[in-house]
Amino acid sequence: MENTISILRQVEKTHKNLGLPLIFAKMVDLCDLGLFLVGIRGKGKTTVLDTMRDCLSHRDIMEISILTYAGLNKMADTLSNRSVTLINRDFSSFYTDYLKDVAVNMISALITDHSIRADTGKYHLKIDNCTISFLSATQPQMLERINRIPAWESMYRDRFIRYPMLYWFGVPKYRNDMPKVLPVELIPDINDVVITKSMKEKPEYVRMLTLVERQTSEGRCRQYLDGLLKASAAINGREIVAEKDLKFLQLFAGNLVMDYLLSDRQKGVSRSLVLNSDSYIIFERLLEKGGSSKTDMRREWSVSNVTMQKNLNPLMAKNLIKGSFGKDWYEINPVWIEKYAKPVYNWFEEAGIHE
Repeated sequence: MENTISILRQVEKTHKNLGLPLIFAKMVDLCDLGLFLVGIRGKGKTTVLDTMRDCLSHRDIMEISILTYAGLNKMADTLSNRSVTLINRDFSSFYTDYLKDVAVNMISALITDHSIRADTGKYHLKIDNCTISFLSATQPQMLERINRIPAWESMYRDRFIRYPMLYWFGVPKYRNDMPKVLPVELIPDINDVVITKSMKEKPEYVRMLTLVERQTSEGRCRQYLDGLLKASAAINGREIVAEKDLKFLQLFAGNLVMDYLLSDRQKGVSRSLVLNSDSYIIFERLLEKGGSSKTDMRREWSVSNVTMQKNLNPLMAKNLIKGSFGKDWYEINPVWIEKYAKPVYNWFEEAGIHE
C-alpha cells in the first residue's frame, strides 16, 4: 500500500480528513463509475475534485457545469471513441429538476452502455464507444432532491456511489487551497488486475459485499466491490488484489452504509429511498464534535425545541445516536463508533499517519 499511504500522508499533513475521500474518488474514477461527494459547504468536496484533476489524473479530464442534449450534441464527436473523466464541481449547477434528470440519465447511459442515441426532434445525438467516470460534489439537501427523481430508484441509484464527507478526526480549519500531492504511477486498465477465488471466500469480502449492496443492487454489488478492490491494487502498482486491499476498503464501511441508514422509503415499498438531509447534518455534527446538546443545536439552526426533537427521533430510533438520560446531551452510538470509526483510527495509527 506504498502509494496509498504516501498520498494519505501528503494530504493529511495539510488537509486533515481529505485523504480518504481523495483515494476513494480515485478508485471510483478507475472503475468508470459515478460518484457524488456529499457534504455541507466547507467540507472540502471541491478541494478533492481539484486535486483529482491536477495531481491524480490518469487520462483526459473534462470539467462540466451543465449537461444538456444541445451541449452533448456539440461534444459528440469529441466524446466518441474516447475514455474521459467528467468532473462537475457542484451538481447544483444543473439548476432545474428537469436538467438534473436529463444529466443523470445521460451520464447513466454512458457509464452503463458507453453510448447515447437520442432524437429530440431538434437534435440527433449519437455518441459511441465512450468510457467515462463521473465525479461530482453535492450537498445533502440537493441529493435528497435527486433521490426524488422518479427514475432514481429504478435506474440511476445503481450507477452512482454516494460518499458522505464524514470527518473522522474532528473538525479541521477550512483551507482555500489544494494539498500538494505528487503524481503516482497508476495502472489505468484495472481489467488486468486479478482477484483470486480465495479472496472472494473471505468473511471480510462477504461483509463488504453486503455493505456495497446498500449503495447499489444485489446484481451489481459484486461488480462494484471487485472494481474498487482492483482499483486499490492498481493504485499501488499490483496486478493481483491482496488482503491489504480488502483491509483498506473496509475503512470505507461507514461511508458506504450511511446513505442507506440516513434514508427513508417514502410511502410504500415501491418508492425510492430518499436521504433525510436533516438527519445527515445532525449526524455529521455529532461525529465531528463528539456530541452536542439539543439546546445548542436548535439555537445554531434556529429551530424550535419540538422541531429539533422531531429531527433527533429518527436517528435515535435507528440507534445511530444516543441521548443521556436526564441530560440535554446527544452523541454517536458507541457501538457505531466501535464498528466503523475505530478501524479507521487504528489503520491510520498502524500506517504512521497523524503521528
